[in-house]
Amino acid sequence: MCGGASAGTCSDGINSNGSCTCYPGHSGQSCQYSDQVTCSGHGTANYYGQCSCATGYAGATCSTCAPSYYGYPSCKYCNASTTCSGNGTCNAQGNCVCTVNHAGASCDTCATNYYAYPTCTFCQAATTCGGHGTCSTVGSCVCQPGFTGPSCSQDVDECATSPCQNGGQCTNTAGSYTCTCPAGFTGPQCQTNVDDCANHPCQNGGQCIDGVNAYTCQCPAGYSGANCEQVVPTTPRAECVGPDPGSPALRIVVFGYERVADAAPLDRSVGPDNSVVVNGAAAGDVGQPTTLLAGLHSNAFSFRYDPATQTVAWMLDGGSASPNAATPACGGVPGPRGEPGPKGADGIDGSVGPQGPEGAPGQDGAMGALGPVGPPGPAGPQGAEGVAGSMGPQGPVGPQGPDGAAGPTGAQGPTGATGPVGPIGLGLTFVNVPVSASGPLVLPAGNASGIFLVRVLQGSRLDLTLPAAANGQSRFVTVRRLDERGRVLVKAAPGEHLEGGREIHEGHSHDSDTLALDGRWDYVTLVSDGTTWFVFAEGR
Repeated sequence: MCGGASAGTCSDGINSNGSCTCYPGHSGQSCQYSDQVTCSGHGTANYYGQCSCATGYAGATCSTCAPSYYGYPSCKYCNASTTCSGNGTCNAQGNCVCTVNHAGASCDTCATNYYAYPTCTFCQAATTCGGHGTCSTVGSCVCQPGFTGPSCSQDVDECATSPCQNGGQCTNTAGSYTCTCPAGFTGPQCQTNVDDCANHPCQNGGQCIDGVNAYTCQCPAGYSGANCEQVVPTTPRAECVGPDPGSPALRIVVFGYERVADAAPLDRSVGPDNSVVVNGAAAGDVGQPTTLLAGLHSNAFSFRYDPATQTVAWMLDGGSASPNAATPACGGVPGPRGEPGPKGADGIDGSVGPQGPEGAPGQDGAMGALGPVGPPGPAGPQGAEGVAGSMGPQGPVGPQGPDGAAGPTGAQGPTGATGPVGPIGLGLTFVNVPVSASGPLVLPAGNASGIFLVRVLQGSRLDLTLPAAANGQSRFVTVRRLDERGRVLVKAAPGEHLEGGREIHEGHSHDSDTLALDGRWDYVTLVSDGTTWFVFAEGR
């Protein structure tokens, strides 16, 4: 009666006029309609068997999809303008099929190699940018240095800005350039002068001065040659010859020698390079000097010989000297050496002078430290302006679209010229100066300090005068004896004073502006304040 026990219940009435009470999901006089069967499970059946379909369904029995719904029986909603963001279409299952440059379930992002939603412009580094750039966020090319143009296909001519310095030849290459440097220069832009002194070509203490693909050696006294490799020889001399006062048949020859000025003392022990030869045989040590000093030395030693039976020659440093008919006669031959007199009593110690200023530190004998680096050279000219980037796509009506990408950076301008080198700092340099005669002491050239090495003949006295105190500032002056055969006096220049010296008794005067060096290796070191010399150190 009521569509079965599962559709509803029946109520008995008069004259068999009962009524049905339908269960939910069923309807009709006798509950003969059901939502599941009559409306295919997608709607509600009314008393007369008519279906009211759920959203997304249509038809008398709700068995088809409504417009904009796809894929019965699921009937998924899809609208190309909204669901697919206007960037695709709906397929039979209600899913978005995006255009080639869009991606995502709703086509609301850019596909791979597409940039700047919603336009999504194609850009691929290997193809769009020719392999010479990268893609920006708006789909335009950002070129590598050396390339330009919308697709980075134009090679920049870096040689147009003359980047190679010092005469270097520029060769443009793909995306770059190379410099072929002239001899003497190196570096990417030929900006560096090759240091030709790096291998220390100058010998025997010569100073190397670098040039362009060349160098010069400034040789110390006593050496010559392109690399100071040649020793300037010492020249022996037969100064004069005369009769022996004790034996008129014999002769006495006086030998001397000459060595290049300012040369350092040269040791030549008795041997093949320093030998007196009599009749072709070496005579051994006969008093010839073994320390050769710079300058002319006319009375180095004498030698007695018999001219009737003997020939004499002094072989020195590859040279030879012997008396002959052209040798001048001696004005008088020195007599035999007398016995040394007794040493005089020490003078009264003078008062200690004020301590001199402390010398600036520096490496012994070496060039002073480099001065401060000079100011940087001026900046090079500004590089050419880069090519403007392509205009970004016009955005949709509404908010303003993103700005277009900036153009690539222009090529870098050439490096500016190197600034001048700063001045060389002040250091202490010491120069040995041989002394064998009385007179003023002359300071070495430049700012060097002097070490005066003194030799004096037996029984003689050397009077040495200090340089003017005004010339001695920032320098040391050291006077050292190398023997003890005579006397050495060191005095202040006329009109100046020497503080800290011992009092010297000369006749009836007491001279405290004079120093005496009486023993071998005695020395005194002095400094100046510009007006007076002060004893800095003394001893043996």
